[in-house]
Amino acid sequence: MEGRVSETLIERLLNPLANFAARLDQTTIVLAFVAAAGALLAWLGLTSVRRISLAEEAARIRGIRQPTLAERLQAQIDQSGVRIGLRELVLTGLLLGAALGAPLAFLGYFTAAALALAAGPLGYWLVLMRRRDARLREFREALPDAIDDCADHIAVYRSVRRAVEELAAHGPLPLRPIFSAVLVEAGTQPLATALAKAGRLRGEVFYRQFLDALANAETKGGDVREVLQRIASAQRTQNALHRRIYAKQASGRLIGLMYGIAPTAFLIFFSIFGGQTYQDFFRSVAGQVAQVFVVLSGALTWWLTGRIAGRGLHLGEEPMARLEDSEVLLGADQPLKEARARWT
Repeated sequence: MEGRVSETLIERLLNPLANFAARLDQTTIVLAFVAAAGALLAWLGLTSVRRISLAEEAARIRGIRQPTLAERLQAQIDQSGVRIGLRELVLTGLLLGAALGAPLAFLGYFTAAALALAAGPLGYWLVLMRRRDARLREFREALPDAIDDCADHIAVYRSVRRAVEELAAHGPLPLRPIFSAVLVEAGTQPLATALAKAGRLRGEVFYRQFLDALANAETKGGDVREVLQRIASAQRTQNALHRRIYAKQASGRLIGLMYGIAPTAFLIFFSIFGGQTYQDFFRSVAGQVAQVFVVLSGALTWWLTGRIAGRGLHLGEEPMARLEDSEVLLGADQPLKEARARWT
């Protein structure tokens, strides 16, 4: 009796293995290796290059804390130039997604309608981030010209305040609001303090050093033109590096966008022109599952391709961590080696 039971258990264990081995052929094995190689390449592309977080390094410095996720997202929204809160962005995106999904729900594609509703906030966020990237590039390109103009104004007027007034009135357009706000703040506090505070509102290193240099010149005096020239030159070098990075990433991002759109485009094409058979299938439970799989696979491919394209060619643009005191981190007239020694 016991021998028969053991034989039955062995047969139950061996039968699935035998069935699996019977279904294996050369094509199945090759496709399995291709899938494994693709998964390995994707994993290596995401993990091969180590990134150094500037936010974590900033947390080591006294007086600085890392902003929360909500604060980082809100800071990125503010940098886009659209005055909207994070909650309002989500609600507006849901309304846009509902407007897009209503026709799909009317046609019977309820799963696609739900995906469109969820994609509304994401699409709105991507539009704002494209606007933010354009504004950041415009700001960086204008910053060296503003620094050169400031150096010329200081040489002519021998006054930091007068240079700030000229930049607020006639400087490059992306920086005029900043210096106008500095003059307003300088009505209730020293100009050097207003400049130092304005320098902490953005994460660009050379912008912060530019305003720190002006604050030091206002407090201590001296000729700051040579320092400003070095900062402007460094900013132009960084701008050239950014342009090279964007150019090298452009092809990878375009491929990712095509891979992301193609599955959903084919789904829509067959649902419209494929005849009644395809329409009945997409209205069935299996068709609803297929819609979810197609859309999510396209979105995942777009995200993964963008991540791999940016590996090794990335410059962080995270919002600056907030200061808890009035200490200036790095004045433009302080040697960089001394600053590094103090941080470590």
